[in-house]
Amino acid sequence: PVTGIALSATSLRLDTADSPARALVAILSPATATDRVVTWTSSNPSAATVDGAGMVRAVSAGQAVITVTSHDGGFTASCTVHVFSPWFSDGFEGGSGFWDLLPIAGPNGAFSVATDGTSVLKYTAGTVGGVLALVEDAAWSGVATGDYYVEARIKPQANSTTGNKQLYLIARYQDPTSWYAAGLNVQTSTASTQIEIAKMSAGSLARPGQVRRPISLDTWYTVRFELVGSSLGVYLDGELLRTVTDVSFTSGKIGLFTANKSFEIDDVRVGDPDDRPVQLTISPDTEWAAEAGDAPRAITVN
Repeated sequence: PVTGIALSATSLRLDTADSPARALVAILSPATATDRVVTWTSSNPSAATVDGAGMVRAVSAGQAVITVTSHDGGFTASCTVHVFSPWFSDGFEGGSGFWDLLPIAGPNGAFSVATDGTSVLKYTAGTVGGVLALVEDAAWSGVATGDYYVEARIKPQANSTTGNKQLYLIARYQDPTSWYAAGLNVQTSTASTQIEIAKMSAGSLARPGQVRRPISLDTWYTVRFELVGSSLGVYLDGELLRTVTDVSFTSGKIGLFTANKSFEIDDVRVGDPDDRPVQLTISPDTEWAAEAGDAPRAITVN
C-alpha cells in the first residue's frame, strides 16, 4: 500500500508571458506501490490550472495551491504557485509603436528596428545625447503604481562621441529635467566601466549608486531597475549590485537615455517588483584546489 506522497517542488514561479507552464511530478512511497493513481486540483484556477498529468499552467497574476492526492490512502502533498504577469512588455517584433522616439529637442541620433537574432530597437548615436525615448501614455496605462521594475537587454555598440557613455533605463519620469535611471556606463577600458543608479534633478545629473563591473561592446547585458517606495536598486544579469534611497519622485513612466552611445535594446519589461530574479550565491568562492586526503570543504548555497 501507499504510505506517503511528495511533489517534485513545493513552490513554483510562473510568468504568463515567458514561462507559462511547468510540470509537477508526484512521488509515491514506497516506490514499489502498485496503485499509482493520483488526482490533481488547483485552489485558484483563475491564477493557475493543473491537468491530470501534473502540468501546471499560468492563467493570470495571483497565487494558487496545487494539491495531489493518492487514490490509495488519500495522502496529499501541495505546491504553492506564484503567477506573475508583466504590466508592460515589448520585444519590438511589431516595431516601435509603443514608444515616442526622440521626443525632446537635442539628441540627434537615429532609431531603427533591426534584426539581431530577433527584432531589436537600434540607436545609432549622433553628436548629442539625452532623453531618447519615452513609452507612450497609452502603452503605459496598465501600470497603476510607481512601485515597479523595468528590465531590458542592452547591447552597447561602438561609436566615437564622448568619453562618458551612459546607457540608462529611465523610470518615474517627470519631465526632461527630473527622473531616475539605472544602467551601464561604458568606457574605453573595461576596468573603468560601471553599473550606475542616476538621478536627474533640475537638469543636473547625479550618480548616487556606482559599482565597477567590466562591460564590453557588442555583448548583451540584462539591466533591471527596481523602485519600491524610496528604495532604488539596480541589477546586472540577475545580481543585485547596489541600492540607494531617494524620495524625490514617486511615480512616472519609463524611457531611455544615453550620453552618448550607440546601442541595441530588446525585451523591455515592467512588472511587479516582488517578481525578483532567482539568484544563487555560493560561499566560499566558486574555485578552489584540493588533493586526496584533504579535509572536507562545506559549500553554502543561498
